[in-house]
Amino acid sequence: LKEKKILSITIFDMTLACFFGILFIFVPLYLTEQGFASGTIGLIIFITMLPLILLEITIGKMADNHGTHKLLIIGALITTVALIATYVATSVWHVIIFFIIGAVGVAFLEPLIEVSFFKRTTKQKAQEYYPLYRTGKEVSRLLVQFGFGAILTVAGFKEVFLVGGMIFAALVLFKIRHP
Repeated sequence: LKEKKILSITIFDMTLACFFGILFIFVPLYLTEQGFASGTIGLIIFITMLPLILLEITIGKMADNHGTHKLLIIGALITTVALIATYVATSVWHVIIFFIIGAVGVAFLEPLIEVSFFKRTTKQKAQEYYPLYRTGKEVSRLLVQFGFGAILTVAGFKEVFLVGGMIFAALVLFKIRHP
């Protein structure tokens, strides 16, 4: 994309797909491997999604008062730390808690990304670039599934979580350099 502001938001959205891909595909597989029943796994995923549901309005109001840039960095940083912490966690329960904390970070990102896309461009440019933006989201979902699946075949679940954290760390650095 020629528009750096739109590219920045597109990269954020693609990175967000990493978290959701890990949460909805690899966390259930990990929990199954750890001996959890499917009903328990569903409950854990539900609890992990609660911060996104409960914080959306609050985060939106914070963005209205303080802007989106700092909130996006804070959210990505929280998710980065949580995902990297899962790598060193010694208990499956710690991994679950870190994913819930990571979801709090994602709650900062998810409602603001698309808002940022439309705030950063004119209506004409938005109509021109929105299909590319949406395509990037779908491509990133595929890349997450294949990429993290490949990591899982040669390493383990914790390495998948670590790489997800490193991707978020790169996002934080990118966002700091490209407001």
